Amino acid sequence: MVSFLHAAPVPVDGLGHTTDSARWLGASLPEQQRLEALAAGLSPGDGDDVVQPTPGAVASADALRRFARQSATLPGDVVGHLGGEVARWCDEPCFGPPARLVRWRGGGARTPERLAAATPLAIEVGTYQVPVEQAAGPGGREVDMPVSNAVLVSTHHWSGLLWANLLYLGPTLWRTLVGSWAVAPLRLAWAAFTTVSLDPDRLGARLTRVERGARVHRSAVVDGCWIRKGARIGPGAVVRGSIVGEGARVEAQALVAFSVLGREARVQRKALAQFAVLEEGAACFNAFSCNVAFTFDPSEADIKIWTIEESFGAWRSERAGAACGEVADRAARRLRNQSVDLV
Repeated sequence: MVSFLHAAPVPVDGLGHTTDSARWLGASLPEQQRLEALAAGLSPGDGDDVVQPTPGAVASADALRRFARQSATLPGDVVGHLGGEVARWCDEPCFGPPARLVRWRGGGARTPERLAAATPLAIEVGTYQVPVEQAAGPGGREVDMPVSNAVLVSTHHWSGLLWANLLYLGPTLWRTLVGSWAVAPLRLAWAAFTTVSLDPDRLGARLTRVERGARVHRSAVVDGCWIRKGARIGPGAVVRGSIVGEGARVEAQALVAFSVLGREARVQRKALAQFAVLEEGAACFNAFSCNVAFTFDPSEADIKIWTIEESFGAWRSERAGAACGEVADRAARRLRNQSVDLV
């Protein structure tokens, strides 16, 4: 049986921690990667025939499964990258070295020289095109974004961590809410029957998964989401197409759309989080979009505030676009004395 080794951890530029501490789909990145390897039929551990992502890379179960199958007939070490248009969408937004999968055969030291001499493989993946409006109004146009169950992304930069979550959010929700292709038609038919509708919003609401111990207020709107145990959705909140992690809070009249909330994360009253990732314990109290919020040690506030301004551009005038955990009084006073526009 082919074994699987985790990618070597690397620092995540802009977040101040390594990939071992990052969150992927609401869980710790190493734990989620282990689950993806098991779903691909790989055995976590070392051996003489090992599949391993390059340092800082994450790979979905479909990418691992396809690479293991397609590299089986090639001799010696093999290095694989996603083929087709999806490869560009995985590589370009990540601001780091491209992510690759390596199949090491025969044991021995795994050196850069061996990697350079490995047989290259373009992994054939299945994709479907999703039209995305690039600009509204006159002159606006649509682009076709390729979406695939096969995801292979570098997380050296916070943008790569964001992209790894957003690219794989749809397939993960489908797998969790609808299930495998064997049972999907039955679940979709049952949802259509019980809602007496084929409207996607109503079907999504029926397919939402709320784990035991989670609470959703009766006035909240929750469509197509995975609400983990202990999470709370407040009155009047709207949550669509998102993963809400264990113990996370979406307060009254907040809006969360196509985002991943980590354990104990919080979207405060009337706040907005869309296309965003909130890591464990992070909080959002204003508008937060296409970004990653994280927690930090208040004793290091001077360093981290500079990092946020430089890499995120998330502080705006006297308010913060995202509150990253419990901010020290010293940091709050500094923010009140600054005027930093949102990039």
